[in-house]
Amino acid sequence: MLMTVSPAVVHSTDSFGWLPLHYACANGASDQVIGMLADAFPESKVATDRRGRTPLHFALGNIDRPADPQVIAFLADSGAAYWEDENGMLALHYACAYGVSEETLNVLLEAHEESVIAKDKRGRTPFHFAMGNADRDASPAVVRVLVERNPEVANMTDSENNQLPLNLLSTRANTLTSDQRNARLNATLCLEMYLKSKPKPTPDYLTTLQSLPTWLSEKAVVTPIVQKVLNDKISQRFPTAVLMLDLYFICGIILTFSWTVLESIDRRFDPSGKEATIPSTHLSPLYIGAGYFFIREVVQMLSLLSLGLFTTWLWDPTNALDVTFIFLVVYWSILMQYGMGDKDQFRTGTALTLLVLYTAVLSFLKSMLIDFAVFVGGVFYVVKRLAAFLLALGVILVAFAQMFTTVYQKTDYCIDKVTQTVAEVAGDCLVDTPFCSSWSSFLKVYTMLLGEVDETDFRDSRFATILFAMFMFLVVILLANVLIAIVTDSYGVIKNERAAIVFWSNRLDFVAEMDAVSNGPWKKKVKCFFPFFGEEQGVEDVPFGTDIWKQLMELFEEETMMGVETFSPEWMCYTLLRIATIFIIIPLWVLLGTFSAGWLWPPQVRAYLFTQRIFAVGENSIEDAEERSAQIQALRAEMDDLQRDLIDEMNIDRDEVDGMRSQLHDIKLDITNGMREIKQIITMLFELQSSLDQQ
Repeated sequence: MLMTVSPAVVHSTDSFGWLPLHYACANGASDQVIGMLADAFPESKVATDRRGRTPLHFALGNIDRPADPQVIAFLADSGAAYWEDENGMLALHYACAYGVSEETLNVLLEAHEESVIAKDKRGRTPFHFAMGNADRDASPAVVRVLVERNPEVANMTDSENNQLPLNLLSTRANTLTSDQRNARLNATLCLEMYLKSKPKPTPDYLTTLQSLPTWLSEKAVVTPIVQKVLNDKISQRFPTAVLMLDLYFICGIILTFSWTVLESIDRRFDPSGKEATIPSTHLSPLYIGAGYFFIREVVQMLSLLSLGLFTTWLWDPTNALDVTFIFLVVYWSILMQYGMGDKDQFRTGTALTLLVLYTAVLSFLKSMLIDFAVFVGGVFYVVKRLAAFLLALGVILVAFAQMFTTVYQKTDYCIDKVTQTVAEVAGDCLVDTPFCSSWSSFLKVYTMLLGEVDETDFRDSRFATILFAMFMFLVVILLANVLIAIVTDSYGVIKNERAAIVFWSNRLDFVAEMDAVSNGPWKKKVKCFFPFFGEEQGVEDVPFGTDIWKQLMELFEEETMMGVETFSPEWMCYTLLRIATIFIIIPLWVLLGTFSAGWLWPPQVRAYLFTQRIFAVGENSIEDAEERSAQIQALRAEMDDLQRDLIDEMNIDRDEVDGMRSQLHDIKLDITNGMREIKQIITMLFELQSSLDQQ
């Protein structure tokens, strides 16, 4: 009607440069309305507002009322799919940012095929926007279509922050709470589609996998694609050399530290006044080892800083352990060299330092062996599960310790303090009585928990005997078995369900750090002096020793000796070559590689020692567990609703029964009153009849 009265209205723009067609597309108008407006003014399909947006941009930016694929095709056939807004964003950027159906996405890609790799003014592709909004329902299908069209989009970085699409997924996923189950599922599906495109294993890619939230990174590390990348990376020369050097220096530091500490303690407590200093030559392995780990941490930190990922290093607990390790080794080495520090404090401090050193050994082993990864992960998991139990156990131990102390105070069992002091002055040896002070009582009940019991301590007091029986039943029998059950169950969970997740997560941390170091800003300078450095990064490069080791292994294949007569010259040559390979070539090569920290080993040896079998632990195990949990919660909610409904119905029935009782009571009263009235009437009739008979 309005267009009939004033046809020119379709050409009118407002202060924002919007035509009626812009408004129609922005508000989700029907196909007929959009068609009428476009037919009345065909050029309006490519008309832009003051921000460079066409009606097609508006149609794709409506989340509440998304346009039909037919409308998108109608608007895109005019070339609007090629138009950029003021930020350089095409219509496909809008579609990926706000989410569209797969059919609509295909319409846009057919209208402008090159738009799949088009970048806006900040260097972001449509794939960046799809991954940045991975929590939306339409995003998994959008991500799948884009990587199928051009898998290279997974490797493209923006020009502003040099971020991969995975960075945007990580940023978005870290904002999702546990209540947003559907959003998390969409993000997980987007990650799966992204990983299936086999992105290049760059340092940014690996460090971004680290930055994913736990619920998403655990899904990533159990995928065969990621595991293969980690196996390939860790079997390269540089990560292998770092692992071997870490092992050498840790062992050297522990051996030297243990020896020099014992020597220093002997000198400090020597009654002859022997000089307490330790020669610097004896301490040189400690300084060299600490220097190696210090340089390693600095290089790693600078590498991550150059990638804009310094927080990854800062919040990694392994790095905190390494820094503590370095500081303590240097600190105690200086004290030993100059003989400084209190001798008792020195003895205590070095003992605690040994604990840190051996903790570093466990940290090293967990990045190499899955059994140690399971052990370390299991320890932390069990400790978390035992928090409430340990608190309850502590309260019970303190309670029994105080009860035993109270029972034995001022009894013959405890020696009076004055007598104790006099006896000590006289040099008499007195037997320590464990329940005469709070601290000794606590230590005694703790050792009783571990099985060290002397029943003679309780024979002089009947009440103490009763407390002893209660303690043995409650703590030693009941709580000890509860502890065993909790630990067994918790470790079973970490071993059976999370073993691969724990191991591959640890391996991801190590490989990401080593890859950042090996690809740091100094890589080009190092390659100028050592051209072979980083040769394994190339796809076509064959690492040193690959073909030679392969030929040596072929000597032991059955096909090699087929058709060769026994004891023939050829057979004897092969046999001698096999013997030489087994007893000379391979041992010397392995030994040479050991001395070179694995650098001269062939790739096959490094792969054999450090790679693990690719094993996807129940790809849907996490989702299945969450689904089962959700089903249980839903059943519980239904049971609660059913219980409330039953209670409400019972209350209603009770009210109805009470009403019926009241009605019955009223009816009974009415009947009773009626019977009385009938009785009165009959009596009156009898009296009337009697009076009539008398007349």
